[in-house]
Amino acid sequence: MSTVQTLLLVVGGLAFAGGVVAGVQRLRTMLAGRAAEGVVVDKARGSDIVSRDGKRAAMFEPVVEFRHDGRAIRFKSSLGTKEALPVGKRVPVRYLPSDPQGTAEIATPGRMFGLPLVALLAGAVMLAVGLWGAPAPGL
Repeated sequence: MSTVQTLLLVVGGLAFAGGVVAGVQRLRTMLAGRAAEGVVVDKARGSDIVSRDGKRAAMFEPVVEFRHDGRAIRFKSSLGTKEALPVGKRVPVRYLPSDPQGTAEIATPGRMFGLPLVALLAGAVMLAVGLWGAPAPGL
């Protein structure tokens, strides 16, 4: 097995495992968490993306505030978009009461499950490519 294959297997395995962990947490948040109404209070500039023709586009991650047990909780969404959500927009939020800061996310399917699905897909592709050229066990 080559070094590149080993690297693909390690990185792919980590990405896949991270996708599973994130997906389980998000599923738990959807099923056992609380719902709240949040308000977009800021737009954090995330990483820029570069298109195939070399143009750069800024990604914006909304900063949302909601109330939990009388306290204001702020979080940054895990999914950035080219179009920033306008400040003041009301959005649905889901979170676990045991860790509202760490588990809160805007409660739309793309934002809740986009990151886990991308990690699972990327990990699966890297694992498949890493295993494709590997010799069969015992040979």
